[in-house]
Amino acid sequence: LLDIARLNKNINYIGNTIPIDHDIINKTINNSSFGIISYESTPANNQKLPTKLFEYCASQLPIISISEGKWNEYIRKHKAGIKLANASNKEYLNEEFYKTNIESDHKFDNRELIRLLTTAR
Repeated sequence: LLDIARLNKNINYIGNTIPIDHDIINKTINNSSFGIISYESTPANNQKLPTKLFEYCASQLPIISISEGKWNEYIRKHKAGIKLANASNKEYLNEEFYKTNIESDHKFDNRELIRLLTTAR
C-alpha cells in the first residue's frame, strides 16, 4: 500500500513511526473520501477491532477493508463500508453507506459505570 500511495497523487498517506497528534488524524479523516483497514492476516490481528474502525465510523467515513478480520462483521452490520476480495471488485460502485444507527450499539450510561466502580471491592 505504501508503494501505491507514493505513486498516486490522489492518496495522502499519513503515517509514521511516532504517534501522530489526534487533531491531525481527525482533520485528515474529515477531509477523506474513504478509510482503509489493512492488516497482515494473523490469528491475533484477525481478532482485533482497531481504533481507526471507530474513528472512521464516528465520522461516517466509508471503509474499505482489504484483509480478514473481526472488524468486517462490524462494517457489514452497520453498512459502514466494504470488504474487497481484490482490487477489481466493482459491485460496490453505487453502494450507500451508514444506513443503520451505529449509536444504538454504543450507548453508555455513566450511572452504570459508577455503580460498577462503587460495588467492586
